Amino acid sequence: MVIKKIDVPRMGERNIARIESLAPSSLKFRESNHNVIYDVYYDQLVSDPICAVRSIYSHFGLVWSDDFEEYLKAYCGKTHRANRGSIATAQLILG
Repeated sequence: MVIKKIDVPRMGERNIARIESLAPSSLKFRESNHNVIYDVYYDQLVSDPICAVRSIYSHFGLVWSDDFEEYLKAYCGKTHRANRGSIATAQLILG
């Protein structure tokens, strides 16, 4: 089957219907598994990454060390300098 033209309105309607059908189960999972889901707001992550990562550690009961904090500070400073003036994507490996 070859499609010569993409039906954008139909595709949008189908995508919205799919999202609507998945939303209730996603919300139910989130409500019953609040201990495995933790929201981090982008604004907080960008403005105070150490605090954001500390809150993740706290939520999941992970051990926070001074050495790890120093590592994060160095990493964030290095990443900030390397990406000054651009949108940075940072990957933090927890643990």
